[in-house]
Amino acid sequence: MRLIANHFLGRPSMGALLLALGLPGTAVAATNQADATAEPLAIGYVMWQNDRDKTASEWVIAGGNHSQFQFSQLDRINDTNVNKLGLAWVADLPVVEGLVGSPLVRDGLVFQGAPGGRIVANDVRTGKLAWLFEPEVPDRTNYSLVSLWATRVNRGLAIDETNAFIPSGDCRLFAVNLKTGKQSWEAQICDPTKDYGNVAAPRIGGGMVFIGNSNGEFGTQRTSIDAFDAATGRHVWRFYTTPGDPSKGFENDAMKMASTTWGKEYWKKGVGGAAPWESMTYDEELGLLYIGIGNPSPLDPRARLPDAGDELFSNSILALDARTGKYVWHYKETGEDGFDGDAMGTLTPVDLEIKGQSRRVLIQAAKNGFFYVIDAKSGKFISAEKYIPNNWADHVDPKTGRMIMRPEMKYWDNPEKTYINQPGWMGARSFTAMAYNPSLKLVFIPSFIWPTKIDPAVGNMSSGDGDIYYGTRAGEEYRTKGQLIAWDPIAQKERWHVDHLLPMNGGVLSTEGNLVFQGTVDGTFNAYAAETGKLLWSFNVHGSILAPPITVDVDGEQFVLVPVGDGTATTAANTYQRLVRNPLEKSPSRLLAFKLGGTGTIAPSPVAPFPRPSLPRQPDADAKRGERVFTQQACWLCHGHSAEKRGSGIPDLRQASSNSLNSLDAIVVKGAFIQSGMPAFPHLKANEVKDIRAFIVNEAWTAYDAEQKKNPKQVTGSKGAKP
Repeated sequence: MRLIANHFLGRPSMGALLLALGLPGTAVAATNQADATAEPLAIGYVMWQNDRDKTASEWVIAGGNHSQFQFSQLDRINDTNVNKLGLAWVADLPVVEGLVGSPLVRDGLVFQGAPGGRIVANDVRTGKLAWLFEPEVPDRTNYSLVSLWATRVNRGLAIDETNAFIPSGDCRLFAVNLKTGKQSWEAQICDPTKDYGNVAAPRIGGGMVFIGNSNGEFGTQRTSIDAFDAATGRHVWRFYTTPGDPSKGFENDAMKMASTTWGKEYWKKGVGGAAPWESMTYDEELGLLYIGIGNPSPLDPRARLPDAGDELFSNSILALDARTGKYVWHYKETGEDGFDGDAMGTLTPVDLEIKGQSRRVLIQAAKNGFFYVIDAKSGKFISAEKYIPNNWADHVDPKTGRMIMRPEMKYWDNPEKTYINQPGWMGARSFTAMAYNPSLKLVFIPSFIWPTKIDPAVGNMSSGDGDIYYGTRAGEEYRTKGQLIAWDPIAQKERWHVDHLLPMNGGVLSTEGNLVFQGTVDGTFNAYAAETGKLLWSFNVHGSILAPPITVDVDGEQFVLVPVGDGTATTAANTYQRLVRNPLEKSPSRLLAFKLGGTGTIAPSPVAPFPRPSLPRQPDADAKRGERVFTQQACWLCHGHSAEKRGSGIPDLRQASSNSLNSLDAIVVKGAFIQSGMPAFPHLKANEVKDIRAFIVNEAWTAYDAEQKKNPKQVTGSKGAKP
């Protein structure tokens, strides 16, 4: 473990940090700390706890409380004066990825998680760096693709009174002392040589740390939810999300029950998917842990057993006893799934008046486009309605709680035609936090309309074969866009919505000041009137926002904090850069603080012109074969569809030098850069590597030609190859 503390070493340069991480260095602007010379302030914080009026000292839980309301009672900043909100300070962070997890505040420090298990701590008054934690990188020679991918992704951390908790991606969980930044303990979650990775923020409750894992949806491994003792790192319990081989015995009765739902002799074919890769909530009142479980793998039903049933616990909300990990109940959201209908999205337990009676319910705006209200104690279905268009499911049966699919949309039964699926592969929303305002009893949902066009004869939605950019073209039935929706969970109706240019945008914060804050990936931080959706204030952050804002009170002055960057601490910003980041600017990773009367400014960071490719155009036939290999080998997970990944430590392949492109065999097949996170693919043949190179080169020319068409006089260098 390496610890960089500014009071010992001075603030390290970005270049030095990148070199320490084994990443290429880049030049960045110095930190602008507008209030760095201010006198120290006494600090107090207010948050909403368990739908009751309760004052606390800090914002210590993602979502502001265990129920993840993302709501604050602070109202010094409100709908009458938010137009006076301004930038208080800016902190450039010592990480290259744009962070997407929630900032957490305790004892005057703001804590944020970064890929690879890194933690950044900044002073909440000034933004000054306090410390940076970086775990040691082990020998990665035998690491799986999923594990190496996961070291590039992180969606946040958790903290308690003593430690911050964060996964490294490669199956390790770290506890780090909040005051010193030094490691308290390390625990092994899974096996990094197999298809496992951990990218979600852990959750805490009852003295334990809860974390799920991902199997990359490859269908090769069973996944689980694990609990560790927060003080010692001792493993407390594990619950698998799919059943194993019956001949080896079942871990519990829930696995025995689940084994009847996967088809005859399922264990011979393999039971995969169903990963608890993101959504998790600890219900302090009921002592339950709710988990949103992912889709079965392979996603295409034609590749799974024909006699399968519910394939438990895939696409289900699962409730466990938080103390023991014992099964309590489950609710199946999407059956017979071929659409990536994960049961993911913020899970919020709340007391609502249902038919004249107060009832403890669990609400979720799910990835499949339905807003669910279910009984928190039993999992019994109460209601569900579409909050976004869904053309592959008709409705949810009010008696059975089962989703009713449209037979004509089951592409696996009718592979002779192409399909436009809405929601598409990305769903109706992603991991970004929704908010619940208990005063207004409204939910604010960061969602999107993002269709996918698929040809069942070629592949399916999760294989990467679908056209995720279908809705960006003029004249299409569903136009890709983002939406912020205000939803009444009792009436199950939309109250208002606003549209965004790009689909996937930041998490949401609601406050007692009749405000809803949300950042966008095209570069604005906005405040809306919570009751009407009217835009009241906007600030150009010259970057992209996927993280949720938080707000704290510092000695009687309210601050709003939000991370800004390029969002590449999550996969979507790597794979679909045109739609999940600011296309015009390259922002460093930053933490911004706003207050009434703030006067700080941010200089723009324009994206450099696309350089002339280093090799000539390649034969189209070679490039098309290369695109297929690129897709099949899941290269797009890190390098993006169309090889368009640009920035944040992972190189833009289209801008590679001729030497690098001609050395692909050493890099891709022999694993020359495996220690830096680039996996080896020893099974690839020489002609396949040649075709991949052709695909990359031609994509480079496509990008270059498009930019030249827009800016024909732009100077981009004269040493590139001829077309």
